[in-house]
Amino acid sequence: MALLEHYQDVFLALHIIAISIAIGAATVHDVAFYQQIKFFDSEKWNSRTFNISKTLIFSAIFWILFSGLALFWPNKEKYLESPVFILKIAITAIVFLNSFVLYQFILDKVAGSLKYSQGSKPKPSLIRKIAFIMSGISLSSWFSIAALSSLRQTKVEFNILLAFYLGLIAIAVVMGLYSEHKFSKHFKTRSVETLKDIAKNLLNDISERITALNKN
Repeated sequence: MALLEHYQDVFLALHIIAISIAIGAATVHDVAFYQQIKFFDSEKWNSRTFNISKTLIFSAIFWILFSGLALFWPNKEKYLESPVFILKIAITAIVFLNSFVLYQFILDKVAGSLKYSQGSKPKPSLIRKIAFIMSGISLSSWFSIAALSSLRQTKVEFNILLAFYLGLIAIAVVMGLYSEHKFSKHFKTRSVETLKDIAKNLLNDISERITALNKN
């Protein structure tokens, strides 16, 4: 106990660094996701960036929990009475579950939903909607955790904090649905253009063959 109290500043620094890394990784993930999905082609889908983001995020969660426990234990009575701490724990659990589902079950299926550009029937956009929404929730949650960490010495009612967080989540959901809607429209336009190019090339090829036969 005395050791934990003595190194509180060290654990706090570690806590802040871990949160910063998580925010950076979530931001990189969102930027890479929007860039990758523009390819409209599952064969060009590059999961390396997402694997790096996944590793950084889950490593950051580990160090957040480790340093958080070290900060909590010597002052557990104070923290258990803090609305900021309670909500921060809840959001950390949410972001862990959200990240686990996103990286383990959703992202790989997003690539499979980009088949239309290769000539196959387009798959439903539900999986892409989920991916857009969950990516937004992840980034919003990490910024919320950072904001709550800066309120350690400030007394704010739990309802106000919860309303603020739910507002961010609502914005993330709306932006995710809007982004996927824009993508789907562009996706359909791109797919039609691809089919037109294929038909045009096919007609040109047929025309050249007919011209060659007539010359013979």
